[in-house]
Amino acid sequence: MIACLRLALAAALALGLAAPAAAAGTDPNWPCIQVRNPQIAATAIWGGPDIPATAKEWWSEQDVADAVRAIASRRTPVEETEKIIAKVAEAPGDKAMRLSKLFVGMLERVNAERDRVMNGLVRYARKQQAFARRIEQLGDQIALVKAGKPVEGVKPEDLPKLEEELKWTIRIFDERNQSLTYVCESPGLLEQRAFELARIIAEKL
Repeated sequence: MIACLRLALAAALALGLAAPAAAAGTDPNWPCIQVRNPQIAATAIWGGPDIPATAKEWWSEQDVADAVRAIASRRTPVEETEKIIAKVAEAPGDKAMRLSKLFVGMLERVNAERDRVMNGLVRYARKQQAFARRIEQLGDQIALVKAGKPVEGVKPEDLPKLEEELKWTIRIFDERNQSLTYVCESPGLLEQRAFELARIIAEKL
């Protein structure tokens, strides 16, 4: 059994401690292969005319602010966002300004959500590293106990308990690591959504 646990320990440490250093970006705690871009730049997704500076006050028009919240939410299907954007475009008043405000507000909201997601990923990675360190510690303690060497705070009769904790810690680590693959896609999906919404808004201009 201990041989299997040692193999699992090696795999866990490889995943938990090597991945952040190899991951793209400058943050050593960033756990994803994807590069960590802090913000989606307006210039990277906007294909419409120049955005006026006053568009940053998108919240000043209640109907535009309501539309921003609706289209920026991932719970709103893209098909539904098209109807919301069309309604803003068809409303009386300065169409270009209203749509510019809609774009600026949408991007601000999406960037804020994306930032929360990425900060959550960093916290997730730190927790994984803590699990990996605990796995390493338990593996060392088990090996010393089996070799008949003294371990501070551990008695020989504690061996079954240590092995059980090691087994469950590795299991939790592995399950979380598998989930991380899917969670890492979230920032990219938000970027894709922002790009698609920007395209729809620009087309109305």
